[in-house]
Amino acid sequence: MSGANGAGAHAAVVAAIAAGAWLLLTPHGTALFVAALAILVCLGIYVASDKSYVKPIAIALFDVLAPALLAIPLLGAAALQLAAGRRWRTVASAQRLSPPPKQP
Repeated sequence: MSGANGAGAHAAVVAAIAAGAWLLLTPHGTALFVAALAILVCLGIYVASDKSYVKPIAIALFDVLAPALLAIPLLGAAALQLAAGRRWRTVASAQRLSPPPKQP
C-alpha cells in the first residue's frame, strides 16, 4: 500500500478493525473497548518511539504518565495501612489505660 490509495486503504482497514473490536468487546463493557483501544495506541507509540517527533510523546507517556497512574492504587493501600495503624494504637492505649478487672 503506497501513495494516496494506500493511505485510504490503510485507514479503512484500521476503521474495520476498530468497528469489529467495538462489536466484539462492548457486550462485555465499553470500558473494555476503551482499554483495548488505549493499549493499541500505546503499542503504536512504543513501536514508533525511535522517530524524533514521537520520542517526546513516548517519554511523557511511558516515563511520566504510566508510572504515576500505576502509583494511584498504592496511595489507597498506604492510606488503609495508616488508618489500621491508628486504629491499633487507640486500641492498645485504651487497654493500657483501663483498670484491671476485679477478682471475685
